[in-house]
Amino acid sequence: MAVIPRELLKPLTMGHLGLVGAFIRETGIIEKIDSRLPKFSNNAGHFTHGQVVALMILNGLGYTTRPLYMSNTFFEARDVEAMLGIEYHKAWFNDDVIGRTMDALYEYGLTPLFSELALGIMDSLGRKIGSVNIDSTSFHYHGKERMFHEDNTAVNYDEPHKINVTFGYSRDAHPELVQIMEQMMVDNATGIPLYMEPESGNTNDTYAFGRMTKVFESFRRYTDDGYIYLCGDSALYSEGNVSYMTEKGIKYVC
Repeated sequence: MAVIPRELLKPLTMGHLGLVGAFIRETGIIEKIDSRLPKFSNNAGHFTHGQVVALMILNGLGYTTRPLYMSNTFFEARDVEAMLGIEYHKAWFNDDVIGRTMDALYEYGLTPLFSELALGIMDSLGRKIGSVNIDSTSFHYHGKERMFHEDNTAVNYDEPHKINVTFGYSRDAHPELVQIMEQMMVDNATGIPLYMEPESGNTNDTYAFGRMTKVFESFRRYTDDGYIYLCGDSALYSEGNVSYMTEKGIKYVC
């Protein structure tokens, strides 16, 4: 029996990331992303865009404070091949590769990709949607207020818009800092987020929730009988929102 010298042995860990990697493989997240974001050249390195996103997910859930460009060092002591089933070398995973994948994600659109992946995961798990909870949160930033609209005109909530990093009601308990908002709809039974959209820091929930009810209608085909309930706080209950939901036959709970 051959004896391996101690200096050639290198311990690798997985920890809780082993479960994350298993879920990524079980639900086919890499394949789902690659089908939407194919790599047309070798400029993205040895990894596909789906594999880069999977590595970013592991990094993000690894409770590390290292900046993104140092992600390759994060995986030095982790068994990437066991977690994701892909060959990994430190030199392959760098900030250039991550940047090109992030450019591809931006061009495709993060909001539609997020929802398509989430609904695809629900389908692969054989789960149906029965009720959806809608809510918002805020993320604060340290820096100056950044307004994209020089004339400070009102945002048209029915059209795609740029995000204003500005002051608003802070869920982070930091009203002195600028922020952005994020609206999200989550399946109540599984806790899986189904839809996400970033918003300007001063977005009014009532208007944002009203716009998201139009997205909510597309979830009906993922139910058993077409009935689905939308749950939200008092921001959902306005004259305009109630009129629209009543007209469209949307069942809601506030």
